[in-house]
Amino acid sequence: MYWLLRKYKIVRFEYVFVVLLVLFVSFISLRANINMDEIWTYQFARRISAHQVPYRDFFMIVSPLKAQIDSVLLRIYSDQLIVLRGFTLMIAFLNGFLWWQVSVKLGLSKANSYFLVCLYYFSFSYLPINNYNWLCLLFVTYLLFLLIFDKEKYPAFLIGLITALLLLTKQNIGLYMLFAIISHFWMTRYPFSLYSLLGFMVGLVPEIIYFLIRGALKNFLQIFYSTWIPFFKTYSKWNPHLLIILLLLLLFFSFTLILISTRKNIQINSTSRLIILFILVVLGFSFPIFDFIHFSFVLPFLFLFILLNMKSTTKILLWIIICFLVFRGFSWFNSIKNSVDTNFLHLNAIPIDRELVYSIAAVTDFENEQITQGNHPYVIDYKNVLFDVVMNRFGLKYDSMLKGNFGISGEQGLINMIATDRKAVVIIHKNYSNQKEQTAITEYVKTHLQKKNRFWKDI
Repeated sequence: MYWLLRKYKIVRFEYVFVVLLVLFVSFISLRANINMDEIWTYQFARRISAHQVPYRDFFMIVSPLKAQIDSVLLRIYSDQLIVLRGFTLMIAFLNGFLWWQVSVKLGLSKANSYFLVCLYYFSFSYLPINNYNWLCLLFVTYLLFLLIFDKEKYPAFLIGLITALLLLTKQNIGLYMLFAIISHFWMTRYPFSLYSLLGFMVGLVPEIIYFLIRGALKNFLQIFYSTWIPFFKTYSKWNPHLLIILLLLLLFFSFTLILISTRKNIQINSTSRLIILFILVVLGFSFPIFDFIHFSFVLPFLFLFILLNMKSTTKILLWIIICFLVFRGFSWFNSIKNSVDTNFLHLNAIPIDRELVYSIAAVTDFENEQITQGNHPYVIDYKNVLFDVVMNRFGLKYDSMLKGNFGISGEQGLINMIATDRKAVVIIHKNYSNQKEQTAITEYVKTHLQKKNRFWKDI
């Protein structure tokens, strides 16, 4: 039937393609299993909504803009995680539209343009939840669009503004992008524009004023020059093959560049150099935690460079990525088959694994019992923030019990809190606690608490 409708031009492939893609992305995002990254980000937003100040009242490793935007959405609509998933879905659709505009502007064929859009959604399908990385990628794609839109006269104010917003969303990527844009202007001999600086300051100054008024400017500035560096050092040790993998990737990219230049007998133009800079910026997402998801962010930019210079039109790549998306759909279905919807507070319509549901009930019941007795429960578990959300409370200053997320003082800061709290009850969950993540804390608890007639419980 579809082929008959298409033959008589009643239905076009583009319309069917867009509808199916929207349905796929929407369903896989709204029905994805709960993820700790989104829970941490959600709790950050809830804290800000409750008038707590980042870095002073609670610690977060990234810049605050995404959590601040989320807090406004929670106030306007509802304090439910599904609200932020809907916002992330909007970000994903807008980014897909920008990828289409970039492809069309650079003169790629329809098939290659569809391929790049699908490649972006292929990455999104592996982490289709509320996460600051997707907002960062939206800003990065928009900056690429602005820089190729008019080579004679860049929208300088917007470029400066979006760069500042990127810096306030994830500081390391924002710094990489700032250097990339300055390098691009230098290579193209584009004159410095005060409008770019004005846009940058318009984006940055209100955040500085906010933290100055709230008495947390020093805490805020620390994340840019000290706090996130130990985080990088810590997790780089956990990725011993990171440098080797990145080296191989850069060698592959360099080989492709040489091959294109040799076969086509061309020199890399300014647009290609710009895309190379963006590839290097997006590779920064892989530091310090290198995994498939972080690496997949760079794929659309990498293939944009390849397709732009090869000038080839093929539908094979498109069909390959569509097959990968279908495969991802089946793997997603397999991942949620043991999940259920619960009536947990703030988590309505969010699928949760059955085993995790039982663990949440066990831990929160024990915590409530201890709170009723006047004790102060400390959950030494990387899912501790999930239990706090279900209990509708704000627990420790540290919502993420992972190395690198304890601030400048490291694990010792939390140890000092426990040591000085005479009513501390420390909970170590046997299924979900990763003792490699909190080695010093777990060793202290097991060594000292029982000697002081306080106790820890392994649920």
